[in-house]
Order: sequence, then structure tokens, then C-alpha cells
Amino acid sequence: MKLAVLVPALMVLVIGVALFFSYKAAVDAQERDRTAQRIMSSMTGINGLVLSYMLYHEERTTQQFVAEHDSVRQLIAATQFRTSQEKQLVDRIRRDSESLRGLFLAMILNDERPRPLDGDALFREAEDRMAGQVLVRSRALVSDAARLEGLVDDEIIRTQRELNTIIFSVVAAVAVFLTVVLIRTMRSIGTSIATLHKGAEAIGTGNLGHRMGMSARDELGDLARSFDRMTERLQAVTVSRDDLQREVQERKKAEEEVVHLASFPEHNPNPVVEVDAAGRVKYLNPAAKTCFPDLAAQGTGHPLLADWESLANTLRTREHERVPSLARDVSIGDSWYLQTVSYLPSSQDFRIYARDITERKKAEQALEKAAEEWRTTFDAIPDLISIHDRDFRIIRANRAFAEAVGTSPLLACGRLCYALVHSTNEPWPGCPHRLAMERRQSVATEFYEPRLKKHLEVACSPVFEDGQVIGSVHVMRDITARKQAELVKDEFVGLVSHELRTPLTVIIGALSVATTDGLPQEQLMQLIHDANTYAFALAGIIDNLLELSRYQSNRLTLQAEPSNIAQIAREVVQKLRTKSDKHRLVVDIPPDVPAIVADRVRIERVLYNLVENAIKYSPRGGEVTVHAQQQGSHLVVSVSDQGVGISAEDQPKLFQSFERLRAHERHSIPGLGLGLRVCRILVEAHGGRLWVESTPGKGSTFFLTVPVSNGGEQAGG
Repeated sequence: MKLAVLVPALMVLVIGVALFFSYKAAVDAQERDRTAQRIMSSMTGINGLVLSYMLYHEERTTQQFVAEHDSVRQLIAATQFRTSQEKQLVDRIRRDSESLRGLFLAMILNDERPRPLDGDALFREAEDRMAGQVLVRSRALVSDAARLEGLVDDEIIRTQRELNTIIFSVVAAVAVFLTVVLIRTMRSIGTSIATLHKGAEAIGTGNLGHRMGMSARDELGDLARSFDRMTERLQAVTVSRDDLQREVQERKKAEEEVVHLASFPEHNPNPVVEVDAAGRVKYLNPAAKTCFPDLAAQGTGHPLLADWESLANTLRTREHERVPSLARDVSIGDSWYLQTVSYLPSSQDFRIYARDITERKKAEQALEKAAEEWRTTFDAIPDLISIHDRDFRIIRANRAFAEAVGTSPLLACGRLCYALVHSTNEPWPGCPHRLAMERRQSVATEFYEPRLKKHLEVACSPVFEDGQVIGSVHVMRDITARKQAELVKDEFVGLVSHELRTPLTVIIGALSVATTDGLPQEQLMQLIHDANTYAFALAGIIDNLLELSRYQSNRLTLQAEPSNIAQIAREVVQKLRTKSDKHRLVVDIPPDVPAIVADRVRIERVLYNLVENAIKYSPRGGEVTVHAQQQGSHLVVSVSDQGVGISAEDQPKLFQSFERLRAHERHSIPGLGLGLRVCRILVEAHGGRLWVESTPGKGSTFFLTVPVSNGGEQAGG
């Protein structure tokens, strides 16, 4: 094993094991200490509840005692203590707590029995004796809990000392071991350096056949093997002067043979043409006569001789070259030819060789078209796609990726992916590109990129060539909207749970107390009234959720009929009068206002939500007014309050689902943020409009429009 790996690996292994066991022991001891503290706190609380009951004889104290006792019993049952002394104390606490519970409940039953007319002194003495037993048992529990806490604290101190001793011993052992390893390593390094020195001197004298022959697997062994590979390559590329001269002669001979073959154009299957500097045709081989029958007649007007003067001048300026020539692609009719023009200095003429490349051109055009289609498709994909090489450099990126990182696809190429995307100097530990290359399989993950302020879902697949991984393809998808939707969903579930739980708790509590025997009639009626009020509140929350669900699933249907808006408003106000005694609810609807054509239940729900909101957001009280007047074919209904008002920047968000504006949150007003959203849905379903006019600190007015009836009915009065 290499030195760079061996020493750190041993140190990490030993220290990691020591830290793991130290951490586990400390965590266990701390958990038992927290449990002992909770038991001590609970026993102190039980003792206080016992004293409170003896002083005031309240039923609430009894309920709190039973709940606290059950909590302690569950805590003791769920905790395992280590020492026998701790277990004995826990068993004694368990027995004494059960005994205390029985004595306490017996004392309560004794208090609830009617006192006898005679023997009052004996009855009182029995009560005092029972109370004394309860106090003694309660204080004994507090004392045992305090002793248990002290034992656990002592155990923590003892455990820490043991762990410190273990860690010191481990560190000392590692130090001794590493000292031995270091001495052996220094000896090995000295021997290896001597071998390298001797080999370098031998290679320096020109002995390329010398080999180091070191088999060590450390860094010096790698260096020696690199020296051996270097000398092998030097031997392979070092040739003699005779070999070079022989190669030059062979190349000259091959060139002469090519020139010799070119002197027989008659037998060349491809067109060969000779022209002078003016572009006049002097010779055509049989293939040229077949392919270009009108070349001699057209002269420089033929595509084969297009731009001939410039071409000829360029070749003459290159006369110093051994064979001056130029090549270009020429389109003639439906065919393409590769044209090679050579200058012949001896005759000052030009020889043209043409080869039919039509099929190749068609393939190139098809390939270019396919590449353009691929590029268009690649850039049209909304996902962020990039292709990386092994060194984390981007070799291709689509438009969506480039725009996301603030550059162009061309400028993105050649950049390091982690520098461009994350603005870091090295890849992050969970880099999918690195994982895909290491695992040789696709990797998928999600992460939040602070620089782009986006949640991204990335899939990375390795790219293979001859069985080797040469890079990877990244496909990143912006899932910020999905993450935000999940967050809204989680917040909504928590909010709905809280908002439903609040009225349910009041209803259950009120009904539970109402079933108690002997309650005064006035208190009983108040409890029933509270349960009824919160039941209506719960029904309102559920109705809003149902309306939103119907709207989102396209199941919202209206039962439109002529309805009296004044009557609806008065019924809503009557239901809400008990909400607050600080508000004055006013219905100001003229008697000549016509009837509306609407779903009475839905319009009543809209008015109920608006008036209820006006009461909620007017914490100082004031007047809430419902007004209506006709404007053309619609009736404009308004609900005004004198509350906190709404700022202009918050008004656009007012009718969105689950929105609780800042001014509202400051007053800790309960609600789901659905009421106004449902109001807008229901009003727009009637063909109307809902909007708000408000000034912060001066109140708000919500307006809605609904169509009026053509039958002439009046709704006022």
C-alpha cells in the first residue's frame, strides 16, 4: 500500500473507532440523565399537584395529577437503566407512584362522600391521616427521583473518565505504531533512492537498455517504473541516420510513380482536363468528354472553370512549391465533383482532375440536415442538458442550460461545470458526474443551487467509448415549482389540521363538561352555545374546502333563481351578531333594489365570508356595513369595515389560496386563507366580479357584482 494511503488510513481507522464508542457511550449516558431529570421534574410536579389539591380541592388538579402520573409511568416503562442501584430506585419509584395514585384517588373519593352528621371529629382525623400518608409518599418519590438523578450524574462523570483513559491509551498506541512504521519507511526510501540514482546515471551515459527493476508498490516504485517506460519509448523512437535516408528515398520514388501515372490521363476513369491561363480547353480525356460535353464551348462560363482568373493567379504565385495545386468542390447540374487544379510550370498550363463525389455530398447534406435538426431539438428541450468530458469540462450545452447559468451555448463549452454552475473551485462531494463515471451507471439526485436559486433534479449517464468512460450526459430539470407546491401542500395540511382541531377541541371540551352532573343551567347553556358556535365555524371551514375542491375538479354547479339580497344579508348578519360585542353590523340596502339571479346558498356563503372577515380584521370594533345598489344589469354589493386595512402591495395577493398578509399576521388572526379565494370563485361563477378598495389603518371595502332579475321583483326593505 502507498504511504499516502497507509498512514492516514490507519490513523482514521483507530481514531474513528475510539470516537464512535466514545460518542455512543456519552449519548447513552446523556439520554439516561435527561430521563432522570424528567422523572425528577414530574415527581416535583406531582408533589405540587398534591399540595394544590389539599389546599383548593379543584377537579382540574385531579385531571392534571392523573395525566402527569400516566406520563411518568410511560417514561419509566420506556427507559432502561444500567446499574442495579438505579434499577432498584426505579422499581421503588414505580411502586411508590402507583401507591401514591391509589392514596390520592382514595382521598378524592373520601372528599366527595357526604359527611356524617355525627362522628365529625373521627371523619376529620381519618382525612388528616390519609393526607399525611399522601404527603409522605409524595415526598419520598421526590427524594428517590433526586437520588436517581444524582446516581446518573455520577455515572456520566465516571463514564467520561473511562473514555478519556481509553482515548489516551489509543492515541499512545497509535503514536508508538506510527513511529515504528516511519522508521521502516525511511529505510525503504533510502534504498529506493539509491537505486534510482544509480539507474539515472546509467541512462545518462546513453544506456537505454538499463532498467530499474524495482517492485515496490509505493510512490518511489511508481517513479522507477515511469523511468523504465520512458527508456522503452526512447528506444522505440530512436532510429539511425541510414533508416531516415532510406525512408526519404522510398517517398521520392513513390512520388515519381504518382507523377508517372498521372502522365497517362487517357486511362484515368475520372475526368482530366488541361486548360491555359485564359481558360481555353486544350485537352479532354474520354471521361471528361462524357461528363462535360459542352466544356470547350462554354469555356470560363462552365461551372468547372468558375472564377478561373483568380484561381490561376493564385496557383502561379505558388510556383515555388514542388507541385502547386488547389482543391475545391464544384456543383455541375445535379452532380458534385471534387476538383483538383495543378499548375504545370514547364508549359504554364493547368491540369484539372475531377472526381464524382455526388453520393458523398448527399450523405454530408443529409448528415448536416440531421445535425441541424438535432441541434434545433437539443436547443428546444426545456430541460438543462450538458455533455461533460472526464475532466469536468463542458463540451456541449443546450440553450436552456446556457440561459440558466447566464451565458451562451458556445461560451459554455470548455468551462468547468462546477465553476459555471456552482461558482466553486472543485466539484462538490455528491457530484453526479463523478459518481456516474465511478459507478459506470446512471445517477439521479436532487439539490438546491443557491446561485441559480432553483431546486434541480439531475440525471447523469456515463458515455462509453471502447468500453471506457469518456464523459457523461447531464439532464437537469427545474423542479422549483414542484418543491414550492410540495411546501404549500405541507403548510396547507398543517394549517388545515390546526384550524380544524381548534373548533373540534372546543366542541369536544364543551360537550364533555356539559355531560357532567350537577352543572348550573346557566353554565350548561353557555357550554352548549360555545359548542354550537364552533360547530358553525367548523362547518364554514369545511364548506370553503368543498367549494375549492368542486372548482378545481370542474364540478361547481349553480342553482340560480331570483333571490332577495336584503333578506340574505339580514340572515348573515343575524348569524354573526354573536361573533363580537364590539362591532355594530348594519344592513343598508334600499327597498327598491331589484332581486338578483343567483344561487342563494353560494351568495349567502360569499356574504358570510366577507362579513366574518370584516369582523376578524377590525380588532378594535367599529361598524360593519352591507350595502347594495343597482348599476345597469348588475347589483353591486359592498361590505365595509373600519379595520386595519390592506396595503397596495398586498392587495394583488389577497384572492390567492392560502395567502395570509403581513398586516393580518401581526394580529394573530386565525384562518386558512381560503375564504376570499372561494368568494372570488363563486362570484365569477355567477358572471360577476369581486375586488377590494382599502387604505391601511382606515378599513377596507369589498365589492361584488351579481346579475339582477328581469322579472321586476324588489329585494330591498
